[in-house]
Amino acid sequence: MNSFLNYNCSCCNNNLVLINNFGKMPLANAFIDKKLFHKEHFFDLKTAFCEKCKLFQLVDQPKKELMFNDKYPFYSSLSEGMKLHFTNLYKNIFKNHLSQFDDPLSLEIGCNDGIFLENFKINNLRHIGIEPSSNVANIAKNKSINVLNKFFNNELTNYIIKNYGEAHLIYAANVICHIKDINSLFSSVEKLLHKKGKFIFEDPYLGDVIKNNQFDQIYDEHVYLFSIISIENICKRYNLEIVDCEKLLTHGGSMRYHIARTGEYLVNEKVSKIKDEEIQLGLDKKDIYLKFDENCKKFKNNFVNLLRDLSDKNQSVVGYAATSKSTTILNYCNISSEYLNCIFDSTEDKQGKFSPGMHIPIRSDADFTKIKSNYCILFAYNHKKEILEKEHKYSINGSKWIELFPLPKIIND
Repeated sequence: MNSFLNYNCSCCNNNLVLINNFGKMPLANAFIDKKLFHKEHFFDLKTAFCEKCKLFQLVDQPKKELMFNDKYPFYSSLSEGMKLHFTNLYKNIFKNHLSQFDDPLSLEIGCNDGIFLENFKINNLRHIGIEPSSNVANIAKNKSINVLNKFFNNELTNYIIKNYGEAHLIYAANVICHIKDINSLFSSVEKLLHKKGKFIFEDPYLGDVIKNNQFDQIYDEHVYLFSIISIENICKRYNLEIVDCEKLLTHGGSMRYHIARTGEYLVNEKVSKIKDEEIQLGLDKKDIYLKFDENCKKFKNNFVNLLRDLSDKNQSVVGYAATSKSTTILNYCNISSEYLNCIFDSTEDKQGKFSPGMHIPIRSDADFTKIKSNYCILFAYNHKKEILEKEHKYSINGSKWIELFPLPKIIND
């Protein structure tokens, strides 16, 4: 496969190698009213790999204002599992890092509805939340969390330093991979970070995506999928280094990166261990990504054949959780309401609307057990345990779940 002639890496400006072409794709979180179908925005969803800095990335990304605005339909606090996740994280970070400082300042990039920062508010710790989507920012503000309804950039960084000082903690969850100008981001972090501060962020992990064929992690908001190798290469340019890392189960497999100024902390041996694992997997070479593209095509073929077979047998199929990730699956595989009756979801902002692109009806999760179906596709597989416990009655009368990765299969057989 040939390198692009007209597209360069967002990180190092090196020529990119094309990996996937998922075709025309709508905005993953743009759940839509029927009357607005004709105004729906589409873009070409393609991925590429940089052989210099080893960054896996989208070739192009829609304007950030199209993705993050006053109608952003994602609320972290709807998941009890995520509430526990962020409470435990706060306790860990305070004990092992923030407690060494007098009156530390913590800043979260992309604080959503305040699920993490409310722990700081409750414990009277200085904090700032940065959130560009006004609807979720207002929910956080209503919790008396200090929120700036802005995009994180160099101008905002200067404002924060002038009015609050340097940050002892800069944190982000599933946000850094959204920010296209990765160099501006790291430059701002380097400027804002206290000498002994830490930049801690967690994002979907490239290694898990490749190993488990989770191509649904690729959509408009996820302009990057990171590895230890690629983050290390970026850090070197800003006098920063990875001092620790943690593999997480969240979102189908994530990595939490602990970054500090070079030489300020001992580097945990896990960093080199996981980097070695990445090299063994082949994340530093294009071949593994070309194989990944073949696996994506295999998934598409298997998924379409499965749903077609169920349709031919007059079996009704629904979906559970209208996730942003499901947008990529449904549009890439061209799955319409011919094969999928509806998707049930707990987010009120999505209910009564239609899925992006394929326009499958979104219904309240309260109706899930009221409407008979033979099969249900579990789109939010990262919340599998929580969902199956909540909907434990679904399988009593013979209905079955469909798991997606690495290849679609029916469970409960």
